[in-house]
Amino acid sequence: MGIRRDNTSASSNWLVERAVSRPIALCMITSAIVVFGVVSLMRLPIELLPEIDRPTITVRTELQGAAPEEVEERVARRLEKALSVVSGLRRISSLSRIGTCDVILEFSWGQDLSEAIQDIREKLEQANLPDRAESPSILRYDPRLDPVLLFGLHGPADMGRLRVIAEEEVERRLETIPGVAAVRVRGGLEEEILVEVSEEKVRNRGLSIELISRRLAEENFDQASGLLEDGDVDYILRVRNEVVDSEEILSIPLIREGQSVVRLGDVAEVRRSFQEDRVITRIDGRPAVFVEVLKEGDANIISVSKSVRERVFGTPEEQKRFELWQAKRAGKSVPRENNWGIQFGESGGGGVRRPDHVASWLPPGTTIDLLSDQADFISGSIRDLRQTALLGGLLAMLVLYLFLGKLSTTLVVAIAIPCSVVVTFVPLYISDTTLNIMSLGGLALGIGLLVDSSIVVLESIFRKQKELGDPFRGAVEGAAEVAGAVTASTLTTVAVFFPIVFVEGLAGQVFGDMAVAVVGSLLAALMVSLTLVPMLAARAPGLQEDHLIETIEKIPPPAKSKKSMKINLFSLMGPILWIHNRTELLLLGIGSFVMSFLQLILLIALKITFALAKRSRHLAGGPLSLAARIIGRTETIYLRMITASLNHRAVVLLVAGAAILVAGLLIPRLGSELIPRVARGEIEVQITLPVGTPLQVTDERVKRLEQAIGQLPGVHRVVSRIGRDPADVEASSQGEHTARIQLVLSVDGVDAASAENSLVEQIIPFGDDLPDALLKVQRPRLFSLRAPLEIEIRGPDDSELERIERETADRLSAIGLVTEVQTTTAPGSPEYHFRPDRERLARLGISTREISDALQSKNVGSVATRLRRQQRQIDVRVRLREQDRSSIGKILATGVAVGPSGRSIPLEELLEGWTIEEGPSEILRIGRQRAKVVSAQLAGFDLGRVAEVIEADLNSSIDLPDDVVVEVVGQKKEMERSLRSLIGALALAVFLVYVVMASQFESLLQPLVILLSIPLSVVGVVPMLWITRTPISVMTSIGMIVLAGIVVNNAIVLLDQVNRLRSDGMKMNEALIEGGRKRLRPILMTTLTTVLALIPVTGVLSRLPGAGHLSMLVGSGEGSEIRAPLALTVIGGLMASTLLTLLVVPVFASLVDIKARPQEQTQ
Repeated sequence: MGIRRDNTSASSNWLVERAVSRPIALCMITSAIVVFGVVSLMRLPIELLPEIDRPTITVRTELQGAAPEEVEERVARRLEKALSVVSGLRRISSLSRIGTCDVILEFSWGQDLSEAIQDIREKLEQANLPDRAESPSILRYDPRLDPVLLFGLHGPADMGRLRVIAEEEVERRLETIPGVAAVRVRGGLEEEILVEVSEEKVRNRGLSIELISRRLAEENFDQASGLLEDGDVDYILRVRNEVVDSEEILSIPLIREGQSVVRLGDVAEVRRSFQEDRVITRIDGRPAVFVEVLKEGDANIISVSKSVRERVFGTPEEQKRFELWQAKRAGKSVPRENNWGIQFGESGGGGVRRPDHVASWLPPGTTIDLLSDQADFISGSIRDLRQTALLGGLLAMLVLYLFLGKLSTTLVVAIAIPCSVVVTFVPLYISDTTLNIMSLGGLALGIGLLVDSSIVVLESIFRKQKELGDPFRGAVEGAAEVAGAVTASTLTTVAVFFPIVFVEGLAGQVFGDMAVAVVGSLLAALMVSLTLVPMLAARAPGLQEDHLIETIEKIPPPAKSKKSMKINLFSLMGPILWIHNRTELLLLGIGSFVMSFLQLILLIALKITFALAKRSRHLAGGPLSLAARIIGRTETIYLRMITASLNHRAVVLLVAGAAILVAGLLIPRLGSELIPRVARGEIEVQITLPVGTPLQVTDERVKRLEQAIGQLPGVHRVVSRIGRDPADVEASSQGEHTARIQLVLSVDGVDAASAENSLVEQIIPFGDDLPDALLKVQRPRLFSLRAPLEIEIRGPDDSELERIERETADRLSAIGLVTEVQTTTAPGSPEYHFRPDRERLARLGISTREISDALQSKNVGSVATRLRRQQRQIDVRVRLREQDRSSIGKILATGVAVGPSGRSIPLEELLEGWTIEEGPSEILRIGRQRAKVVSAQLAGFDLGRVAEVIEADLNSSIDLPDDVVVEVVGQKKEMERSLRSLIGALALAVFLVYVVMASQFESLLQPLVILLSIPLSVVGVVPMLWITRTPISVMTSIGMIVLAGIVVNNAIVLLDQVNRLRSDGMKMNEALIEGGRKRLRPILMTTLTTVLALIPVTGVLSRLPGAGHLSMLVGSGEGSEIRAPLALTVIGGLMASTLLTLLVVPVFASLVDIKARPQEQTQ
């Protein structure tokens, strides 16, 4: 049952021999692939996140002025009925608020949302919505479409003027930048023209507001009326009657009275104003307008950020020119030649041209600030990964140098690493994978793994060269000997990534990019180890001082003839020769001189290099000698241990089994979470006041909180949004009673996570100063959109749901494992309920709908038309004067036009009465029935443990009716789905590993022995996660899948050697001992290099004391939270599995008595 070596060995020998014998061809092929890799890298889009196709679609419908109950009855229920049959739908819910209904459709992961949207459009046509309901909008949230840059514009101008500046100066200039998809302006005041109607004058003339709105729309008209062919010319017929200013509005005729015409100016006043505030925006307490920049889907976020920044603030040269331009404009003297090397004239503008960037065209005193830029975090993550990869590679090289003791041999692997990494970018580009925090994390993990193949091959070559004394023959035979084992070990690691296609939920979305990066780097490393490494290793012995110096000195020096002396002389007389057009002689002279100079420089460089190498070898003699003694001592100890283990097999297996059992029992104590939180130095404070609180009241309350928070240490900037921008499609739960304060922290030289935690603890007590408000402090999450813990309560009886909701919230607060407990039942909105007099309305021919429309037009008014002003559209709003609508009594006293005569009847005469009631602020429905939700944040405990405790407590403490369902959802449900899917993927990965090994070894028994390494790795994973307080998450689960393909490599290399020794006639125990001795060194080298390369990935080095001063070397740890659990899992599992594999696997192999295959015994 030894491995078959005929076909495999022949193909491996052929590949290695061709690589070693044709170095120039191999170098050219390698160079070409590396060039392709560099080109691919330059073209790869850069994103913050992978392409997460979150299977959620929102259908939003506006029903202007409708109460939540009316929205539920007339919109939500009808949409739910029509959309519940959409193909692939997993969950449907709706939220009915004042004038708005959101129906949220959740699909299974992997669902084609384009087809789902088409299906939704078809079903919406069947929904019987009210006539006054606007057409439903289909919204699809994609976190990659969040603004990549956020600017703040502030200054002495009023908010209306700032809005105009933002739209006409900033937005217009930024939209033309390549890669920018859209620019959105938030905040400020939008201009509008108010037509304020006098109720008394309208009533006296028998007019109505509806008539005025209609006449405005009719008179502001611009429409094409077809084509007219006149001779050889086609003319477009166009009727244009556009209103251009307020004077024209006043002159619009309304009706005719006798011989005179009643014009709009006779019954109304027209003035320029601003729309009522719906959102207030501030930066550090100063009123401001925000400008959001969105990028195109395939654009490079770093390039877009750089281009936008330069367009806004200018290049350094443009900034200097702007300073000079300002100085000239202020009448200050500017020297013709200044320190910046820019020359200007003296008179007038003197050639001082105004720069074209946005900041240079802003009015005096107006400033634009960059508030946030996603590219900063991405650039930091890329920079950190580059530094950790470099440090990991250096640590791996140090291990190799200590084990091999030869610098030339170590440099072979040092060359293989960058080649493998650069080649990896080719499959990333081909598979449309972006550079994001997950694919970059895969590259960082790959760097820790890709040296394994090269180390095993190089160690075998190193040993063969010593045995044979021939570097070329040793390179070929050494590489060919382990080619099969290296290929098998690489394929087992690659195989574990194939089950990704079966992983559901968020894990499957984020794991894909990492899998492509790791698989690409490993396959590249395999080819490099079987081609480039043997070729370089065959020539490594020639990289000695004497050999190289002799080779360089063999280059013939320039001839000492008179002609050559003339050429060298002429080469120093370039200008003179140029004047005399001696171009040919000039080129010959320069070439000869340069070649002589390069030869001299190369000889000097080699002398210096080898002098330093000798010095370093002298200095490293002590460490190398110590390392050699340690390695020798380790081999001696290992031989004793493996001999003892083979003599006490039962004890070894019992200890190993007990260790696995204990580790398995400790897994539930580790806790669990969905995705680790990434500290980005940002905190968001959400304030919710009672529904119905006016915007100005909310603003005054928030101002005081802003001032208090802004004085806290570590707060760099305070960015506030009070209210809700109507254009903000994601903020459906916000209104005039809500506010968001975004805090940007100063984290230079400080751990971002610690800074965030400290600030959160200081902010939470501020909620006591807002007794009737809910204050929620949260940190941005990368992947999940839901609270960590949500408890859904569904049932038909609203009062019963509210009771259970209150009891649930009380139990959560009493348990003490969560904070910020919130319920969906909020104080209702105050409402005026009017009861129309149906009989009188019927006699007068008036509908209830007309009464409702009259109330709306008299109170808030309506937009009758829009005026065009340059590139902007300005609303013309018609409504009553302030004094005619200042109270409900005055509004009800206004008249409604009745009948053909147009006589006016007061509204109050058409009503039976009215009362003040409190209606629900929102109505939530889940699964087509009313629901309540209690949400909470975790108080430092893991999600899995908290959910388990809460479920048990609620089941025992709350009495539930038969028709009420209580379910714990939120991130907990997504976590369960993802982890369950990952466990299945792990099982499938183990099966694929077995398939690969069985095919390679042509045995069904040997792979079972090797698979023992996987459970042995758990012995190291659990203590590592326990010590570092890392809970089980999607990332640790992915780490276990990766481990399944890595830890078997050591056992494959070990048993491959044992099989070779058995085929040569050695007895089983002797083969196990000798195989372990021969493979101890490469196994230790691969393990140590992988572990040391992964240590920087965990970010632990950046948190050591004094690491801030070494950030250029150890990295800043930016984004390491997302990578650390995976790296820690691999490190712990690999260390334990390696130690136990060297002892337990031989014991288990001896028990099943692995024998050589019959065909090899007969050879």
